[in-house]
This record gives sequence, structure tokens and C-alpha cells, in this order.
Amino acid sequence: MTNKPFLTGITFYPVKSAGGISQSQVWVEKQGIAFDRRFMVAREDGAMLTAREFPQLLNITVTLFAEGLYLTCAQCQRLVLKYSDFVMLEANTNVFKDSFIAFTTTDEANHWFSAILGAPVQLLYTGEQSNRTREAIPFNISFADGYPLL
Repeated sequence: MTNKPFLTGITFYPVKSAGGISQSQVWVEKQGIAFDRRFMVAREDGAMLTAREFPQLLNITVTLFAEGLYLTCAQCQRLVLKYSDFVMLEANTNVFKDSFIAFTTTDEANHWFSAILGAPVQLLYTGEQSNRTREAIPFNISFADGYPLL
């Protein structure tokens, strides 16, 4: 009898470096798993932030609901983030060496994350379709480190 590998679960991360959501099934799109790394915390100048620099991000729990996200962290009130409230101003950002345009979310989200991290930051959104491209990949990808599926 041979042991065949099988997948027992998939974890995706709506906010880059924040807590993940584990599922038995996910929807995969060209830009990666649906809802995976569609949000990223960045400095005010758009520079990417991760848990490597701010491990407090790992303490944030993300829950999806039809109109947006619920974000919770032990030391803060729950943040309700609705897509319909997004300002959606273009913001220059980067993920490692890839520079591209993302979109702003809300001032409330920026203040919430800034309080947790103890630094002025903003929460960015890829948009329905990310503007990030990579030379080795023939389609757009999210805020993931390098590829649609890691």
C-alpha cells in the first residue's frame, strides 16, 4: 500500500502578516486564493510592513463577512471594515522590489493599526484586481511575497 499525499487544510491570510483563516476548501483565482493577502499594512509612504518587523500583526484575527472584514486584537476594540466605506485613493506601494498602485481603505483602519503597531501606518487594499505584476508570471498577483500560491 502506498501513502498518497493529501491536503487536510488550507490557511489564507486576508491581511498580509496578520492571523490566517483555515478552511478545508478555498476558491483559487489567477491572482491566488480568493481573499488571500488582499490587504497589507504599509508605512505612510507606502512601504510594506510585515510581521518580521512588527510581530504584533500576528495577534490580529481576521474574519470575513459579506460586506467586508472584522478585525480583532486583544488590546483594541473590534474593527468593522466595510468595502463600501473604502476611500479607494491610489497609493504607491511595494512588495519587496515590486512597485505598484494599491488603494487606501479608511482612516479608522489606519488609526486602528497605528495604535497596535505604535507607528503611523495605513491599511492598503489591492482592489478587486491587483495592479501588481511580476515578470515571471503572466497575470497580476496580490500582496503575497512572490507568487499567487505559496
